[in-house]
Amino acid sequence: MALFLSEVQAILRAYPHLEATLYYTDAACYGPYELSVEMPLPQPQGGGSTDFRPFFRVLEGVLDDPHNGVCIYLTNGYGSFPAQPPALQTLWVLSPGGISTEHVPFGEAVRLLPEA
Repeated sequence: MALFLSEVQAILRAYPHLEATLYYTDAACYGPYELSVEMPLPQPQGGGSTDFRPFFRVLEGVLDDPHNGVCIYLTNGYGSFPAQPPALQTLWVLSPGGISTEHVPFGEAVRLLPEA
């Protein structure tokens, strides 16, 4: 979790002009938390088994235009994926030790390097 939260902070610092929203997910979805570079990150919630489907269902209900944004999903990749890809562009950022990038069924996938 610390590795993921440091990535979120780095994104906020690199792109302070963007609107960013954070969700914590496991088998449920917690949030949304509006983010800015000046604000501390909210405390993580959840921590059980991962099901990606509730998060993408929530997004379908709140996004006005799914083509006007991107989802950056930080995960180990172990969980239940939606049967149909969402309209929102998705970048899967996989932790060291997570699933292979080739096993992500939609979007683009990259691997985080382990902390030195």
